[in-house]
Amino acid sequence: MKISMQKALGIMLLSTATLLINSCVDPMYDMAKGVNTEISIGGDSLALPIGSTDTITLGDFLSSDDMEFLKTMEDGGYGMTISDSLSIEDILKDLDTNKLKFDDQVFNQTTSVSFGDIDVSDFVIPGFNKTENLDMNIPTMQLGDIVPAVNMDQNFTVNFSNYALDESKLVLQDQPLNTGKPNLLADVSPFVDYTTNINPVLPFSLPQPIDIGNLSVTINYQIDVPEGITTIHQIDLDAGGQLEIELALGGVSDAMNTGTFTPNITIDPTNLFKFSPLAPLTNGNIVFSNADALNDFNSHSTIKTLDIDAFHNLPDAVNKLIDISKIVNVTGSIDASGEVKQNKIQEAKQIDLIINVKVKNVKIKSMDFDIPTFTTTLSGSSAFDINNNDIPEQINTINTVYFGKTNGSSLPTNLVINIKPSNLPVMKTSSYKIDNLDITFPSNFTFSSMAGQTYSATNVTLDPVNGYFAEINLTEIDLSQVTITNKVLTWSGNISYNGQISINGRMDSKNINTSSNPVVNLKSESAIKLNSALVTTNNINESIQSTEIEFPFEIDIADQVARLGVINVKPGCFVRIDITKPNLPLALKGDNIILQFSDLYEFQPNPNLTSNNAYIINGDIPDFIQLELKSLKINQDLVNGTLELKDTFAISGGIILQSGTVSSTAIESLGSEKLAFVASVSDMAIESTSIQMKTLEATFKDSTVLNMEINDIPTEIAALDSILLKDGAEIDLEIAINNMPDLGTNPLNADIKIKFPELLNFITGAVNTNNELVINQPFVDGKLTKKVGLKGLKFDGSDLNGKLSIDDQVNFDVNVSVVDPTVNSADLNGEDITVNVKVTLKGLEFKSVYGRFNVDFGDQMNIPNLALDDLPDFMRGDDVVLDISNPVLALRTESNIGIPVNTLLSLTKFKNGTAQTDDKIDISFSLPKANSPAETVKTFNWYAPTNAGMPSGYQFKETNIQNLFKPIPDSVKIDLSPTIDAGYQHFIDLAANYKLKVKYDITIPFTFGKDLSIMLKDTINDVNLNLGDINLKTGGLELSAKIFNSIPLNLNLELLLVDSNFNILAAPEAQTILAGAPNGTAVESNLKIRLADNLESLKSLNKVVMVFRATSDETVAGTPIKPDNFIKAELKARVLGGIKVTL
Repeated sequence: MKISMQKALGIMLLSTATLLINSCVDPMYDMAKGVNTEISIGGDSLALPIGSTDTITLGDFLSSDDMEFLKTMEDGGYGMTISDSLSIEDILKDLDTNKLKFDDQVFNQTTSVSFGDIDVSDFVIPGFNKTENLDMNIPTMQLGDIVPAVNMDQNFTVNFSNYALDESKLVLQDQPLNTGKPNLLADVSPFVDYTTNINPVLPFSLPQPIDIGNLSVTINYQIDVPEGITTIHQIDLDAGGQLEIELALGGVSDAMNTGTFTPNITIDPTNLFKFSPLAPLTNGNIVFSNADALNDFNSHSTIKTLDIDAFHNLPDAVNKLIDISKIVNVTGSIDASGEVKQNKIQEAKQIDLIINVKVKNVKIKSMDFDIPTFTTTLSGSSAFDINNNDIPEQINTINTVYFGKTNGSSLPTNLVINIKPSNLPVMKTSSYKIDNLDITFPSNFTFSSMAGQTYSATNVTLDPVNGYFAEINLTEIDLSQVTITNKVLTWSGNISYNGQISINGRMDSKNINTSSNPVVNLKSESAIKLNSALVTTNNINESIQSTEIEFPFEIDIADQVARLGVINVKPGCFVRIDITKPNLPLALKGDNIILQFSDLYEFQPNPNLTSNNAYIINGDIPDFIQLELKSLKINQDLVNGTLELKDTFAISGGIILQSGTVSSTAIESLGSEKLAFVASVSDMAIESTSIQMKTLEATFKDSTVLNMEINDIPTEIAALDSILLKDGAEIDLEIAINNMPDLGTNPLNADIKIKFPELLNFITGAVNTNNELVINQPFVDGKLTKKVGLKGLKFDGSDLNGKLSIDDQVNFDVNVSVVDPTVNSADLNGEDITVNVKVTLKGLEFKSVYGRFNVDFGDQMNIPNLALDDLPDFMRGDDVVLDISNPVLALRTESNIGIPVNTLLSLTKFKNGTAQTDDKIDISFSLPKANSPAETVKTFNWYAPTNAGMPSGYQFKETNIQNLFKPIPDSVKIDLSPTIDAGYQHFIDLAANYKLKVKYDITIPFTFGKDLSIMLKDTINDVNLNLGDINLKTGGLELSAKIFNSIPLNLNLELLLVDSNFNILAAPEAQTILAGAPNGTAVESNLKIRLADNLESLKSLNKVVMVFRATSDETVAGTPIKPDNFIKAELKARVLGGIKVTL
């Protein structure tokens, strides 16, 4: 297995090199024989024909050692095959089957049974209690709605309209006023110099402005205001009110050809006016300046108009009038220039300065004034009623009614009276005050928040938004003097109220609604809730609920007793009736209450018991009655040994609730009150009776536990679903009855059902479909025996963890009987009758199992490294690359394992002792499971770059395994790792021999890829040309060759001619021999090798070092190397310049 492809390639290339070297010597031409020493051969024409070789095939050069690992492939080419196989003869050899069994187990269970004890001296009829709550039918007595109805909702007018403005007096008359300076130019130069009206056209310009002096006009108004108003802060005006100021000159056009008058006049408009923000004011004054010049273009007139928003700074009103008088002052000067017409100087002197002041379009919009204090009176009354026409007829008088506040109410007390204004006008400042207020309630009312019946408030603030709240808490009303007639209660009273509210403040008259005055509303809010009432009742007569109380008797005599007659009980047995009366506010009496017993009972004599077994109660109701029982008149068949009687005890009659004074809450829930009757019967010991027997029968159910385990289950078994047991596995069953009394000649029959757990799997027909063993047969000598064969065991498939446990139970359902026995009842008073069940499990050895397995193959599949260390060195260098085209790994397996096996085959090459994991090849494949151990399942897999040459029946898996040999490794490690999938359940026959065999063939055909690169280096020793002391003079020595090569490899040849010390004498240029054609035909290569410059230099030639390099290329890549590949050479040598020999 250590023979490798490297060695094969080395031999092949060496053979090729040998062929080439051999072709350099022609046996027909022996230079050792010498030549004429006097020879002189000259010229380049001197050629020494060496000859040609025979056609030498590659196979001629292969030795028997070479053929040990080389073989001829199907395509005729050489190749190498590495084969081996591994097998496991018994996969489960480590599985200890001796551990796969349960030890024999015995389980016992003893149970007592009874056919009954019929010794009547010990029979006791158990006592009992029966409770019955009887409705006394007392009616519901609820007062209903006796909460007083308060209807207080009164409005009082607040007369703000008295302060509304008189619409007819809102428009004020326009005030046209004027002032001025007449003869404006009379006293200034040049006009003062002319005394006549004779003048030329006279241009002029005043030497200085003319002071107009102190001028003024007075504005007077009388404005009406509402009655009582004295202080007015401001009068707002409608839009359109204006102050108009006009500066004008009179007579200019008559006296002058042209004239310009420039004013510098200031007008103080007084503090009366509140102008628009856009009014043309300068520091509050109206100023006429250069921009306002009076000239020919404006006809010597200019006007300023100011919008008036309001009057302010007003005097107080007197007698409903505001008397306004304001002075408007005018000061300043005016300059002038121009040209006086001829002879018009006197007219020029008479030019007047006119100032017109006009207040116009004034209409009052509203007034901001102080309202004097005025009052509103609150006076009136409201009804306070109680009406209820459904007073319970059981109530005679309602004395006092008590009140509280309704749950959940947001009111602070149960009665709130709110004095609240509404629709009040907006005021800038205001004061609302309750000067005084008295609210008086009826005299039979009682309040917790005040003494007496009157609520008072004095000099308190009235909130204009929320008003004022009178918080009153009504606690009770006295209705003792009110008669209830035909269930109707009627009462009425009045609430009176008197008071005064005062108002003052500042407001704008526009906020007064003249069409509707605001009001002050006095309104009540009630959260009065009836708490209770003190009432006087009439006598209440009612019938109680009639009922029958069941007296159940269940007397467990014995199942063997068929019938009982009259039972005489032992003295001291009583029937007691306890009567529990409710705690009532009124006295409770009986009204002919009847307790009626049936004729089942015979009592000892009692004075209150009538002849028909009735007990009657009138007047006081006792806490209990008690009657002594004498006998029970049964006369009835028993059912299953038990006497069942359902007798009845009847109750009927009536009750009286006597008249009294009580709280209404105490009688509201009397409708739910009940009389509780508890009938109790003490244990009744039977003194004497008669017994009629029937068939005796006993039934019991029990179980026994199956508890078994194997503590050291082999680790190969991970989980179990089921087990098939070996032949002989069985359950032995023995049932024995002990201490059974003599029952006569009739046999004791058994009807038994044994329920086995589902894990036990029996042989066919042993149990029913419910895994139950049914036995129906008589006991023999008090025993029953049964054997049942076991087939296997079933489990849940959970992990075993090395331990297999059984913890389950066997259930028994047993019935034993004797038909119509003849037996003395005294005989049944002995020892307990017991039934012993014995279960024996034996022979539980495993034959086969079904479950999950975890088989560790360990080192059974260990494959040693495939060493390649015997290849020639030239094939083992780092620069040697074997580019093999299509290596093949053929893998065959054989297995009879009933479990699928997943296998990983890994091939790792090693170089210099180090794994080359980058080129590692992992191949996964599965071994299908066999249907039985007798079946062998085979697989055939072909792992290669291509499926070329793959035999039929193989499965092709494309795998690039050629990288394992490029470059040549030292060794190849083959790892085979089979594993069983422990996640699935499988079947294993523990007696079977499971085997696994894996065989592989690695076939390496010598068809190389384009990357092939092999170097061969060798030395020919002891070369002697025998030139001796010959005096040679030659030219260069040249070797010519024509090479025919069919080997599909390029051959590169380098020669080094060296002496014995490896000193290089000559190093001819490397030559290339072309590769053979892919179809096997030879390719011609012409070579010329210049061996040396002259023969003299080769006298010391001792060795020839040859370096061959074999490579491939894309042209011949993939072509196989075949034994019939050949090489043929035609050689001749030429001495350049001839030879001269001196002897």
